[in-house]
Amino acid sequence: MSAGMSSIAGQQKPRNIMMDAINTSKRQEDQKAQIENRIIKLKKEEERANKRIKDLQRRQKFMHDMNEQKTAHLTDIQNLRDYQHETENSNRSRFNEGRVYSQTRIMQSMERTFQSKRGAYNEIKNQQQRINEMVGSNNLNFLKDRQK
Repeated sequence: MSAGMSSIAGQQKPRNIMMDAINTSKRQEDQKAQIENRIIKLKKEEERANKRIKDLQRRQKFMHDMNEQKTAHLTDIQNLRDYQHETENSNRSRFNEGRVYSQTRIMQSMERTFQSKRGAYNEIKNQQQRINEMVGSNNLNFLKDRQK
């Protein structure tokens, strides 16, 4: 009996070890599957995160490019305005210079004319004075004739 018991006990022990090994193996396989699933899940999360990062970088690049284009456009507009102001100021100064030159020439011409005609002017002035004197004396004579 003791031999039979020992054989049963001996058989149970290896069976328990075998069951423990099978159970351990199953637990390891389950843990391995859980770890693999966790790794797959983390890889998917990493892919989504990378996709979000790429989208953000793309948007950031787009905004940066738009800001550069806007800045360049505003710079072009400012340069155009500066050029227009420069041109207007240049044209205005040339116009004013021409006007001053013309006015100066007109004044010089008038002065030359006046100087050349001064004698005639003085003569006309003297004639006007004489006429005024004559008219004045005629008025007095007319009044005297009338009173008589």
